[in-house]
Amino acid sequence: MRRHQIVLSAVFVCSFVGSSEARRHRTSSAVRVFTNADEVFQAVSATYRVPEGLLRGIWNKESSELAGGWRTAGGDWFLARSLIRPEGECFKQYPQKRERCVAHWRALVALCAQRYKNGLQKGKRMCNPYQVYTSYAFAMGPMQHEPAEHVERVAGTWRYTDISVDFDRNGVFDPHTLADAVAATAVELKKYKHDPKSNGTWRWAVNRYYGSQKGGYYDGRWEWKEKTGTVEYRHGVHDYSIAWCKKHRCQSVQARR
Repeated sequence: MRRHQIVLSAVFVCSFVGSSEARRHRTSSAVRVFTNADEVFQAVSATYRVPEGLLRGIWNKESSELAGGWRTAGGDWFLARSLIRPEGECFKQYPQKRERCVAHWRALVALCAQRYKNGLQKGKRMCNPYQVYTSYAFAMGPMQHEPAEHVERVAGTWRYTDISVDFDRNGVFDPHTLADAVAATAVELKKYKHDPKSNGTWRWAVNRYYGSQKGGYYDGRWEWKEKTGTVEYRHGVHDYSIAWCKKHRCQSVQARR
């Protein structure tokens, strides 16, 4: 699960301003329909030139290939509003950084205030923030995006950040939707790969996406399991990428560069 430390002070406003490379996918009036996950990953990979295997690997690591949703209880998911109550799980996990939790809640409220511009839901708000379930860190959807990564408040107006993508072109960025979530991940990976610190490697970009350059996320690692008293291998993004590309003949070799 991702470990970004993002702080954003903001108040609720409904208007949005687009920005960045992602804006290109907000100009069409035609909703883009994908019939399955394969179509999503192939389209995103071709559009942003990010190896499909890497995107699939992150999908597996972050949600075990869950296609979307997560607006209902289950597993380790919490009602988002409950996370910033005095006894809330986000406050428990980040006792010294409670402003981080509040920032994500405010950003989630802003995201939910988006209104669909195209399709059958045109004019409706994207979601009710009081009914959204997230991880304790406010991570949402199949690629585990956090709200404050994707909206920011500038000069009294909410705007998308440079990693938000409305890839299905319905007028909103929805981290619970596979198309938007995967596209946002692709944009983020490209951004990190171009960082001078990365030396142009996907490994650095993927670990930066996770939030740490410590081993295990990209490469996988052996771990001691107290419950079983055994050493077990925990697969990394690259492991999943290789397995996928062996089966589907995609470009896993690019993952090492």
